[in-house]
Amino acid sequence: MNYTELYANINQEQTKKRYDGLLDAFVSRYNALPAAFFSSPARCEIVGNHTDHNNGRVLVGAINRDIIACAAPNGTTTVNIFTKNYGVITADITKTEYDASEQGTSLSIAKGMLAFFKADGYKIGGFDAFIDSNIISGVGMSSSAAFEMLVCVILNDFFNGGKLGTMQRAKICQRVENEYFGKPCGLLDQCGIAYGGVTYIDFVNPLCPYVETVSPIKLNEKMLLINTGGDHSGLTEEYASIKNDMQKVAASFGKKSLGEVKEEDFYKRKEEDTIEYKRALHFFEENRRVKSTLNFVKQNDAEMFLICVANSGHSSRYNLRNCVKSSETSSPITDALDDLKKIDPTCVARVHGGGFRGTVLAFVKNDNKIMDKINERFGAENVMEIEFRNYGTVAVRPNEIFGEQQ
Repeated sequence: MNYTELYANINQEQTKKRYDGLLDAFVSRYNALPAAFFSSPARCEIVGNHTDHNNGRVLVGAINRDIIACAAPNGTTTVNIFTKNYGVITADITKTEYDASEQGTSLSIAKGMLAFFKADGYKIGGFDAFIDSNIISGVGMSSSAAFEMLVCVILNDFFNGGKLGTMQRAKICQRVENEYFGKPCGLLDQCGIAYGGVTYIDFVNPLCPYVETVSPIKLNEKMLLINTGGDHSGLTEEYASIKNDMQKVAASFGKKSLGEVKEEDFYKRKEEDTIEYKRALHFFEENRRVKSTLNFVKQNDAEMFLICVANSGHSSRYNLRNCVKSSETSSPITDALDDLKKIDPTCVARVHGGGFRGTVLAFVKNDNKIMDKINERFGAENVMEIEFRNYGTVAVRPNEIFGEQQ
């Protein structure tokens, strides 16, 4: 493991200060040295927009934003996690019962992880941790899944000798997010963060999805996540309607999800000018597109990779229709997509994640003037330059990644 495999295009001196500051904070708070450092990445969705919920295919990548942690077993029944942003999280390993009032909190994640490790017959124990995150929450980088996987890997490494495999870790984190944190997510976020690199997932068998991880593609363009703003509240029905509309079409074939419907059978169906049909069409086209994109990543064919991303974005906007609410003709998402094209006519941009509000993923010319215009339009604080990284959540040795002598 080397520095660029984790933090490509991030200033190494700044990252070194980040790790040194974390170590100093851990020693100051706990009056002890940590046993290990850990890094848990954010993720971005590449193609496969809203396909996983109907047992389809996705392509997701781990990126160079992360949560880092110093941690050490403490020989007690208490888990202590100190965060710069959210204060102290304290959990008793003997009291892990679900509490509805804790839904949506970091404490619910810590308690849920302890509960499910114990329920599955794995060992748990008390530990101290100090964490620092540069993953911005609420902008589609899956900060909650990154935190889940961080706690999971700490428990796995400290108390179970690394017994849990990558898919086991992803599934236990999904259960925690569903049942304790209270978010009905699929496995996309957890797999992308657990496996690292660029991860292809086929959910045709949701209980045992097929996963393949490949090295990230090399691009000349800058890859950006841009927060377009807007209120996510009140969008539950909009998100649910996508899954429901796809399932209505599946039901017409006697199936529960579109992933169970044969592609050739769908295309025999007469075209309809309905949102249900358009969303089903997006599913089948996107499913095929995911496999093509995977092949172009393997071939390091940047031109065709970006064409696939562009086509995915077009389908999301005009077939899936998750860029505007049903009552709108435009939104912060569509305005952002249109303005990016005006700033850089060659850019490739698409809605990122759930849609309606939130972020877009953009690949733009590596040009300072273009970046200045993008920062002016959206605010520099809302423009995040990102890169893929080869590793998922993992224990790291700072001496190794910074090239220092032991």
